[in-house]
Amino acid sequence: MINFKQLKSVLDQGKDPPAKNQQKYSPLEKLYMESEQAIMLQNQNIYQETKPIPSCEARDIQNFHVRHYGLLSFYQEMQANFEKIEKEINVFELRRLLTYLEEYLTYMRAVIHCSNELVTFRTSVETQTEAVVALNRKLQQTHTPEALKLIEVEMEEILDQAEAFKDKLEDFPIRNISAQTVMPYYECYQQKLHLLQEDLLEASAWIH
Repeated sequence: MINFKQLKSVLDQGKDPPAKNQQKYSPLEKLYMESEQAIMLQNQNIYQETKPIPSCEARDIQNFHVRHYGLLSFYQEMQANFEKIEKEINVFELRRLLTYLEEYLTYMRAVIHCSNELVTFRTSVETQTEAVVALNRKLQQTHTPEALKLIEVEMEEILDQAEAFKDKLEDFPIRNISAQTVMPYYECYQQKLHLLQEDLLEASAWIH
């Protein structure tokens, strides 16, 4: 996990350029200082920005990919600079500064991975919500014990899926995944399911 307090300390301190001569710098010395300044600025942006949390919304996930791509492109650019600079200058300090970006890249990849998992969960919930609504519609047209029995069989399958959803939601926080963005979809599903259960109880009372 990124230590943002430690990062702030590094940002506040800054680093001295490798060359003592303040008047003339070699091309690689200039590249060193330019890279250092770029990394410090990037680290400052990372420190100040609101850290994203996993989301099941397509717009959020697109933004995550854009941010990750931008960070990755910058990281690759710095690595290319290091290969040039280290021919004459030790780049240990630059690599140390870049560590925070590396950790944030790992964090962004985890956010994207968890977001994809939330999308899968949301899709399942929406599909099951449609199934619940369809079964309730069928229930409204049921008038015989035989037809009601078939409804009850389908209801058992729906309740099994409801338990699976509940287990999945309980698993998310254990794995430090925020399920905040999927809750509106899940709550809608629960409302439809509760209505179906009430209607089924009422139908069972007068059909049997």
